[in-house]
Amino acid sequence: MGILDAIAAQPGSLRWRPIRHRWRFVVAVGIVLGVVGGLAVPASAHATLIATSPPSGAVLARPPGQIILTFDQRVEVSFGAIRVYNASEQRVDAGGAAHPGGDPRAVAVSLPPGLPRGGYVVTWRVVSEDSHPVHGAFTFAIGGAGTALSAEASRLVGASSGSRTVGIVFGVVRFCEFVAVAIVVGGAVFALAIWPGARESPGARRLIWFGAGALVATTGLAFALQGPYAGALPLLRAVRPAVLTAVWHTHFGRVMVARLVLLGAAAPVLAALLRRPAAERLPPVLVAVGAVLSALVLGTWGAAGHAGTGALVPIGLPFDAIHIGAASVWIGGLIMTVLVVLPASRVDTTGRGSPLRDALPHFSQWALGATIAIAVTGGFAAWQQAGSWGAVTGTPYGRLLIAKSVAFAALILLGAMSRHALDPGRATARGQQRVVVLSAGPGAMASSPDRPLVTRLGGTVGAELAIAGVVLALTSWLVAAQPARQAYAAPFSAQVRAGPDYVDVVVDPAKAGPLAIHVYVLSPTGTELNVPEVDAELGDPAAGITDVPVPLILAGPGHFAAYGFDVPIRGTWDLIVRVRVDSIDEYVAQLIRVPIH
Repeated sequence: MGILDAIAAQPGSLRWRPIRHRWRFVVAVGIVLGVVGGLAVPASAHATLIATSPPSGAVLARPPGQIILTFDQRVEVSFGAIRVYNASEQRVDAGGAAHPGGDPRAVAVSLPPGLPRGGYVVTWRVVSEDSHPVHGAFTFAIGGAGTALSAEASRLVGASSGSRTVGIVFGVVRFCEFVAVAIVVGGAVFALAIWPGARESPGARRLIWFGAGALVATTGLAFALQGPYAGALPLLRAVRPAVLTAVWHTHFGRVMVARLVLLGAAAPVLAALLRRPAAERLPPVLVAVGAVLSALVLGTWGAAGHAGTGALVPIGLPFDAIHIGAASVWIGGLIMTVLVVLPASRVDTTGRGSPLRDALPHFSQWALGATIAIAVTGGFAAWQQAGSWGAVTGTPYGRLLIAKSVAFAALILLGAMSRHALDPGRATARGQQRVVVLSAGPGAMASSPDRPLVTRLGGTVGAELAIAGVVLALTSWLVAAQPARQAYAAPFSAQVRAGPDYVDVVVDPAKAGPLAIHVYVLSPTGTELNVPEVDAELGDPAAGITDVPVPLILAGPGHFAAYGFDVPIRGTWDLIVRVRVDSIDEYVAQLIRVPIH
């Protein structure tokens, strides 16, 4: 019947008697996995490319000896590559991307001597410091003639993007990791500190060990999936020895191995603590060792993700561990309540001192503390990864944060309803009305005086658990999404026609305030045109702003730029570019709509 049905149905343990409870659980899991699958696609960029050699769009007199890319943070090349293609989409590089001069922020690949004149496309794919892959492309030309290769570049970049199937599977595995750590950490706290009676419940112990086994399994799966995810490989390549060996040498792989080692060390400590009778005081040394190991396990999520990057790592890592730990205490406690406490209380005939009355008041206090910890650490993470309200409302990461915050608020509301249902006066008054015998004869069982309260709590706590699943699904997507701070500051680029020629425009960063506008004029063959003049105007019709001249200056052959140009408000701005190619001919480029965050 499955692992959950195999948990012993004894007082104080899990009972799956009414079929409707199983059906609700299956439906809830299906909905959550659907959310994960819908959101789980290959992640957007995390490391940002800040410079290339040769520059994008450059026309060189002679072939370069190598291609060098520089990023704003450390990158890995275990699953990365820089590939150089000619106009026929044939590779011309020597292969073997490496860090030039040992610089972890730069990646280079050598080119053979004597490359012929023409246009070339450079595609790149590396793994950023937070373990997520990034990729892109740019073009350059050798000699006076090149070929417009924008279509080829787009096609080659698309071929190097990650598999949607891999993204979906990895997203589901991340979700299962969060559920597993909630069961094992939250369940252990529940049994050791909230309701010691759980240590004498076979179902509770089996549930905790099920969570521990699931965490080991999902960590192993995450290790295996990192290869196809980072290297844009097919899913079946995950089990190849060469791919697994390459993962072993990555930062993500080392963190996953460290988590498995920590879980192995924590297993005997957890076993020793769960064997202690409910009435026996727990050894302080064992508790301290277990707490340290738990904190280190919780820290592996941040070490392999966003919290392990940037300038605030000493604060971000412990805050991330506290955030996951507090969420585990709350969600793991909800799982223990639904699967252990409520079923045991449904058949308890004593009323006073039942698992319900023993466990839930204490759990309510722990859940309140967890709520405060989640709010504080989550607020810090939101500030660290977003930095401004505009980044929250104007990026996919920020919108996911909003959705998660709404779900979190709903959890708090449902938790308050559960606390209200635990009011001693109401519970006792209603409980006294239900002390009845259901049937006579062999096997007769008295109904619990807490049965009405169990039914009432079953609804609110079950709803809490369902929404908590959605929160975990959103979290599993957040850890793979590009942080709002980076996405918000990303440049905008576009290429449009201006008569027979092309105009490339780059707005960096594409957000309100001082920014730089670069305009490149290219011939139909892709070479930069040395034109005498380029004019540009910017306006936001929705805000009543029109025809604001952009003070472009000549910055190089076919390159005009305006630095420190102030765009005062957010919105979609219209950029009009006029190119004078000689003393007579002038072309107006197609209208460019620039989204300013």
